[in-house]
Amino acid sequence: GCLELLSRSGIPIKNKRAVVVGRSNIVGLPVSLMLLKADATVTIVHSRTQDPEKIVREADIVIAAAGQAMM
Repeated sequence: GCLELLSRSGIPIKNKRAVVVGRSNIVGLPVSLMLLKADATVTIVHSRTQDPEKIVREADIVIAAAGQAMM
């Protein structure tokens, strides 16, 4: 759904820095793989990532898939 929204909004994914917040098997990892297939450079941020704010600020695309409040 997230990638379809980007596509319909005319936002290119190729050659973009994408950050996925969350690493669940249900959403986070599959979205990461789909972004990789679309030629994005993907970083996964999770609850144990050091300085996640810095990583997210540098991203062109952010997908929030965390199951933790206030992540």
